[in-house]
Amino acid sequence: MGARLGLFSCLLPMSLMFVARLFMALLFVAVVLMELVGDVVLGLHQVLLEFLLGIPAPACGVPQFTR
Repeated sequence: MGARLGLFSCLLPMSLMFVARLFMALLFVAVVLMELVGDVVLGLHQVLLEFLLGIPAPACGVPQFTR
């Protein structure tokens, strides 16, 4: 019984660390995918503004200052 308890007390923290690291890796992948999808949506929005409606869209990431 003592050997089983020792093995369990060793494996439980290791499995919890594995699950935590897996969650962090999946979270990183989800953030990267959201950034890519956002870039595509912003690009399509600029295409719609420029070509379909004839409105010049500002470049990405360039702040527009007006007086």
